[in-house]
Amino acid sequence: MNDVVKRLNEAKERTGLSYSDLARLTGIPKSTIQRYFTGYTGKLPLDVLQKITNALQIDARMAMMWDSPGIGGYDDSGFDQPGYDRAPADDLTELERRVVDAFRSASPKDRRTVLNALDIEE
Repeated sequence: MNDVVKRLNEAKERTGLSYSDLARLTGIPKSTIQRYFTGYTGKLPLDVLQKITNALQIDARMAMMWDSPGIGGYDDSGFDQPGYDRAPADDLTELERRVVDAFRSASPKDRRTVLNALDIEE
């Protein structure tokens, strides 16, 4: 199992999300998620990695170790840091976090539908 898969599994354990949860949040089939997390599928496309790290609420750069001590000084001591593209969300309920994650992983068309339903301008 490579280091990226190990970091994703650590984050999955920390969040308590199941493969089914990740499949729902990312739109990636559960069987595919399982293959990535067990290391059975060797190549993890960046767009898939981004969806998974968004669902796990970690920074994709951290999962890839692109920003780590010695490669930019990123503190990778734990997975409790917010992602670089996220505002702190400590005050959100679990349902609100799931809604935000689902919105982030939605297609542009689905995002527009949600925004229109809520009468929110982009």
